[in-house]
Amino acid sequence: MFTAGPWSRRHHGMPSSPRLPIEVCERVIECVLLEHRRGGLPETLKTLSCCALVCRAWRPCAQKVLFKNVVLRVNAFHRFATLLDVSPALGDHVPTLGMWGNFCVPDSVAVQCPIVLGTRLAGLVSLSIVDLVPNGRRTAEPSAELEPHPARKKTDTTLPCWPIHPYFSSALKSISHIRELNLQNVRLSSFGEFARILYALPRLQLLQCVRVSWAVLGQEPPCMTQARNLLSSRQETKFLPCLRCIMVHDMEETGRQRLLSALGPSLTELWIKFPNFKPPITLNLEPCVLMQPLDLRHFPNLQVLCFKLTPLTSLAEPYYKGTLLSMRDTLVSWVASTYGTTSDDQQRRGRRLYLRPSTLNRRNHYGWHEFSVIVLAISSILGVTLRKGSSNNDHWPPQDLDPKQEADEELSDPCRATLVVCPLWYNPRRALWEDFVKQRYAVFARWNRLHIACVESPVTLAGESHLRVS
Repeated sequence: MFTAGPWSRRHHGMPSSPRLPIEVCERVIECVLLEHRRGGLPETLKTLSCCALVCRAWRPCAQKVLFKNVVLRVNAFHRFATLLDVSPALGDHVPTLGMWGNFCVPDSVAVQCPIVLGTRLAGLVSLSIVDLVPNGRRTAEPSAELEPHPARKKTDTTLPCWPIHPYFSSALKSISHIRELNLQNVRLSSFGEFARILYALPRLQLLQCVRVSWAVLGQEPPCMTQARNLLSSRQETKFLPCLRCIMVHDMEETGRQRLLSALGPSLTELWIKFPNFKPPITLNLEPCVLMQPLDLRHFPNLQVLCFKLTPLTSLAEPYYKGTLLSMRDTLVSWVASTYGTTSDDQQRRGRRLYLRPSTLNRRNHYGWHEFSVIVLAISSILGVTLRKGSSNNDHWPPQDLDPKQEADEELSDPCRATLVVCPLWYNPRRALWEDFVKQRYAVFARWNRLHIACVESPVTLAGESHLRVS
């Protein structure tokens, strides 16, 4: 059967075949990445690669989606840099970059990243660096497990920390425009080195630090000391002046206190973990030595506070008591950040406290029963600290208030924050568990200040829906 082509149709006066507008094709290509959970990420990347080879009109849109989130292994770092040299326009399509591998080696690509890729990624917004070697396994022996290539087994050795040059902070100027930074399992030589890295990124709005450590704490760096002095005199600081959200987990206590005390009033969201480290089962130390409370009084705009909770009931009594006291004092300072001001009533209505288990899946040994025990244990603390006009005494254990009696006596909303309890994803007794929470926090439920909803981390972890270059 003869089919008339475009020229034949025009020659015989026939109407040309209809074509979809390129805008419609672009929307279809963008939806391919959203379907990666059904067909799998490798199949999605293969589909996007085929879309980029269809025609010239499809190539820019397909490449934009294909390189939207890039995760590089150690052995793919230089190949990706070569690709950007051949096609410099691809650097504008990479807003999110993740790097996985062992970076405590002499030729660490994490240290080379600002120098090699900084000028090539003009549109970079988010940077994630995940060191796959835990701090406890760092030795001076060759790392054959992470570097299987035979040519690299003889030369690569795992160092105790990142081999950062003294002028590394100056090289960070090439990526000073990024707004999100995610550091996991990173070990540096000193805390001052960590502070200088953050100081070189003044446009950061979101910062995640998970198991960030250093070999030597040292003295407080001048950039943090100057920032604290400026904040005390109510002047603008140059240390992370645009930071809005920070997540600090499993960081050494003194370093965590230094970091938070140097931040300015721009902070609106804080995610912390209780306890900060995974504590031992038996420990005969004072609670104040184990975990210190955070002073949040200099964060007047802090509207979201999230507590990631781990099981505490099986711990030694000093650690259990010290963790709860630290949580209480942290909440007291948070409530006092705007107490007595004219905007206190407006801000307390938008203030939210999240109680979230440290893990939401069922693969770890953290079930709904353990989380219920924690919610029950801290209910007295929340009832004392988040109630309008309540006294915050040092009595231990905190006096358990009668929710029904106080609810009848209150004529106005007594809650200084909205409580959001995040359940586990796998909970066979979800309805029973929700009734338990509402009964325990009856005052919050009565004034519609209690919500039960699953809340994810505000930081997108590297590796989820990302392109892997291997």
